[in-house]
Amino acid sequence: MRISQLDQAMETLRDEFQCKNVGFHCDDEESERFYRTEYSQNRLVYLIYRTTMFVYQVGWFLAYYIYGGINRWWRVRFSFLFLTQWGNALNVVYFTLSFILAFIGYRNGPNRIQQHRNCRITFRSIVWLLHSVGQTGAVIITVVYWISWALLAAPGALDDPFNIHYHAINTVLYLIEIFVVAFPMRLLHFIYPVIFGFAYLVATLIYHMTGITSAVYPILNWNNPGIVVACAVSLIFLCGIVHFIMYLLHMLRRWLKKNYFSTQPQRESNYNPTSP
Repeated sequence: MRISQLDQAMETLRDEFQCKNVGFHCDDEESERFYRTEYSQNRLVYLIYRTTMFVYQVGWFLAYYIYGGINRWWRVRFSFLFLTQWGNALNVVYFTLSFILAFIGYRNGPNRIQQHRNCRITFRSIVWLLHSVGQTGAVIITVVYWISWALLAAPGALDDPFNIHYHAINTVLYLIEIFVVAFPMRLLHFIYPVIFGFAYLVATLIYHMTGITSAVYPILNWNNPGIVVACAVSLIFLCGIVHFIMYLLHMLRRWLKKNYFSTQPQRESNYNPTSP
């Protein structure tokens, strides 16, 4: 890498730690990236991609509850206890809303009308939030499951299609996302997966206090608060590390686009807080 490129990369990293990057502001160029892939301006191509991901994710979600309701009702009944199902529900919402956002972008075209601008900004910010939480959360769920919980799984459970989907394909989907969609990414958004994780910890405390269960997982046992505190501290560091890795993959995608797939010079634009 040339020195100028290295300096540019370091400057980009420094800029990421500005307080404004905790939020969801966009300049004009970044705003437009929510409606296309990284490699094509064609919004129909992006809509087809989004439709495919939406159908796949929702299909598995429905299949789990229909099949499980018939054959594994005792597992489906208590599925809300587990972080995996929290992550799965978030993924379904994310892929559904991102499909709707892609449809809006395709219908309105590049020169979007100004009507309902604030609604579109809010909707886009929600999709961006779910994207930040979903991609980091999916990797953490996959890594933690296969390193620890999988060792305690019942014989044959690891070959279950739903298990593979929830603990492996979930990460694959977000790796596809990180290299295909043109969404911008903020390093400081790692706080949102942390908040999601702490919300789950609070839920497990409620399970404990209401007598449902004190230990959803062996490493998350409220009869031993010290372990829970250790999990909470570990969660912060793990979210930060995973989110940083995903950010590096995001930068790799941008670098690949610039050096191997770019057909025109990169456009520069000034920050416009009212851009849709």
